[in-house]
Amino acid sequence: MEEASFSGDDLVIPEGSGWNSDPPVPQSPGWAEALDPRNESPKHGTVKSSIFNLVSTIIGGGVLSLPYAFKQTGLVLGAVILAIVACMSAYSAHLLVACGRRSKVRD
Repeated sequence: MEEASFSGDDLVIPEGSGWNSDPPVPQSPGWAEALDPRNESPKHGTVKSSIFNLVSTIIGGGVLSLPYAFKQTGLVLGAVILAIVACMSAYSAHLLVACGRRSKVRD
């Protein structure tokens, strides 16, 4: 039985197939260029995106840590501590809103 062999010379690429006609891929910048603050484009964040980012960070950390906290403290004490922390968080949010209203600074 004859063994088949293949070399790259046997490969025929038709003209106009786009194989070598693609534009070159730009190279990644070096560290000095990537970390240069003069090359940064201005960031355009919105209030909605900032709120979403903050809420998702808080909820994500809470979801990951609550099972461990309840395992360490037990169901009753864990629920009491959770209620206390929830009240403290609500009060902190209330203080932030009150300070924002009193400062009357609008950007």
